[in-house]
Amino acid sequence: MDSRERVTRTVNFRTPDRIPYEWYKHGISVADRERSDILWTHYKPLIPHEVEVKGDEVWETDEWGCTWVSYKSIPTMGQPLVHPLQDWDNYADFKFPEIDLEKRFAGVDEEVQEFRDLGKYIIGALDFGVWERLHFMRGLTKTVMDLHSHSERVHALLEIITEFKLELIKGYSELGVDCVGFTDDWGDQARLMIRPKQWEEVFKPYYARIFGAARKAGMHTFLHSCGNINSIIGHLIDTGLDIIQIDAPHQNDVELLSERYRGKICFDCCIDIQKVLVTEDERLIEEEAKLLTSQLGLKEGGFIARQYPQLVHIGVKPEVNEMAYNAFRKYETYE
Repeated sequence: MDSRERVTRTVNFRTPDRIPYEWYKHGISVADRERSDILWTHYKPLIPHEVEVKGDEVWETDEWGCTWVSYKSIPTMGQPLVHPLQDWDNYADFKFPEIDLEKRFAGVDEEVQEFRDLGKYIIGALDFGVWERLHFMRGLTKTVMDLHSHSERVHALLEIITEFKLELIKGYSELGVDCVGFTDDWGDQARLMIRPKQWEEVFKPYYARIFGAARKAGMHTFLHSCGNINSIIGHLIDTGLDIIQIDAPHQNDVELLSERYRGKICFDCCIDIQKVLVTEDERLIEEEAKLLTSQLGLKEGGFIARQYPQLVHIGVKPEVNEMAYNAFRKYETYE
């Protein structure tokens, strides 16, 4: 059974030979091709990012006009601090990114074929999700205020962002990738950033359009979301989400995840990066691997073991990463 079949069977609950892996090389967000069953491919931006270095600060502006600030001395992705539509008066003249699938996917077909020749399961990246791109453009405070007092602004931007995703899905569909995915961090440590009812009323329809288009094209759907998102996982399943990727599963209560959603969605999880992996305790890491595989997966499928790609950001040493991999290997098959 090659990687593509293994992951497909896992997501579809059709009894793979073992759990699949989404694994990376230590210290850099590059896939470990020997260990990982899953490889990601990415479309290309049409406008190169503008980068300006100011001492220790790195200011980088993406093609949506959002400027990110990171630091050479701190190895993280940084955060968007300049929001091009923070002043709504800019909206009328703002130039949104063009689609132009031919240019965006130039050469991507060669990478997809390379991955296919390796027998891998391929996910096409859709970049940041509708929520993240929305508040990157507008600013988080203004976005939350808009949800209460200017919903027409929210929907105007969500429509543009969603249509952009739908066009990318067409491009990936033509390449024959297995899945499309994006990131949308919805939770803080304890709860959703907005009221769950508000999420259901405003955002659920856009998710349904995106996931529905992907599924209609024969692809699985993937979402990474940090924080406590228990209140919307059921809605995400309703919209057609196949794989939910969670880096700190204990934020959501593993027992509760198991009770509510096991067998209904495929979980893609790390050894919990907040509570367990950072302890560097081999016994705890092994216990965590057993807990996650047994509580979130079934012998028919439903669980993918993941390595957190930015281990250096949380101070995890290479040997701890090996502990995690070996722990998952110990429980990768179901008796």
